Amino acid sequence: MKNRADLCKAITKRFVPAVVMVMALALFSPVLSGIHVFAAGGSSLALTSSLPAKGAKDLQPQNVGIKLYFDGDVTDESLRKTNAECFKFTYKSGAKTKELPVKAYSDPKSGKGYILAIVDTSKLKGKMLTSNKAYKLIVSGDLRSTDGRTLGNDLTLDFKTVDQSASTQIYMLLMVGMVGAMIAMTLFQNKRKEKAAAEVAARGGKVNPYKLAKDKKITVKEAMELIERDRQKRLKRLGIAEGKDEHAAATAAAKPRDTRKVKAPRPISAAGSSYRTGRAAIAEKRAKSAMEKYEKEKAARAAKQGGKGTKAKNKGKKKGKKK
Repeated sequence: MKNRADLCKAITKRFVPAVVMVMALALFSPVLSGIHVFAAGGSSLALTSSLPAKGAKDLQPQNVGIKLYFDGDVTDESLRKTNAECFKFTYKSGAKTKELPVKAYSDPKSGKGYILAIVDTSKLKGKMLTSNKAYKLIVSGDLRSTDGRTLGNDLTLDFKTVDQSASTQIYMLLMVGMVGAMIAMTLFQNKRKEKAAAEVAARGGKVNPYKLAKDKKITVKEAMELIERDRQKRLKRLGIAEGKDEHAAATAAAKPRDTRKVKAPRPISAAGSSYRTGRAAIAEKRAKSAMEKYEKEKAARAAKQGGKGTKAKNKGKKKGKKK
């Protein structure tokens, strides 16, 4: 019994401290792991990229928004309020540095560690930034991620707004070019129309006095006088005296180049064509009907006259017998 008691004491002395140590390690492992994480988080939070990129010179003056991506989660609900106060947007006004308010937005559901910094330009003239001017976005070193890391030092991103005066000049040149092209096309089309009208008039084309009076906003009589004066001018250009046959002159002016002279007009059948127009067939049918009607009437008149002659002869014979 004494040996057994001594054995239990020896086991207790050796193993109980080891068990206590294991239990202590199990209890304090979360704390140790937290200390480890915090120690690992000793490296500062870093900016991985921005949109637009740092140093960009094409920042649009309207609706300015800059998206910032970090290597840690900065979108947690618990950090949103404090992180929103870590942004400043500054610019130089003479020797002074002025600041514009910035509103910071983040979306925890997106799964991306970014913050959208939107510049409030409501206090600026024209509600927009100045063209071709340098601006700075300053991110405070107090910006924190969920793992406890911070930027440590203030982060400055330089931007420059786009030069809109050059863009305006380019747009103005394009507009002037387009207007010039439209005017040139209009003049070209009008010239073509005038040329075509002159050719038609030179060939003896007819002009509607009613349409001319409507276009010129004059009376029909004035339009007819205008047409007559224009006709006289054309005849004069053609070298035709006023006392000569004007109809022949107009016909000569309107005469196509490929016209051939013939001795007399001939029907189309003379050239070997068997085509018959609808009007010719109708005319022939009417002529045939008229001829048939005429023949019937002629036969009826002849029969009527013949009957009268027979009766007269019969009456003469009867009178001779009585005597």
